[in-house]
Amino acid sequence: MTTPRHDGMKRAMMERNTGDSAAAALVAAHGTMARQKVVDHIMAAIRAHDLTAAKRWDEIGRMVDQRLAA
Repeated sequence: MTTPRHDGMKRAMMERNTGDSAAAALVAAHGTMARQKVVDHIMAAIRAHDLTAAKRWDEIGRMVDQRLAA
């Protein structure tokens, strides 16, 4: 079950122009586990045969990696 806040955050993360803000939100919400959350979304997109979403999540994951390395 998802909450309205979770749905809104997920929707914001999937928008192309908000990749950096999505990465910031993930790191703020999940800390070092943010990358695992991204991997979970990538795997779900692949299972759903949605390669476009998987690529967008990969881009967000790269931004998360940069934020965690900083």
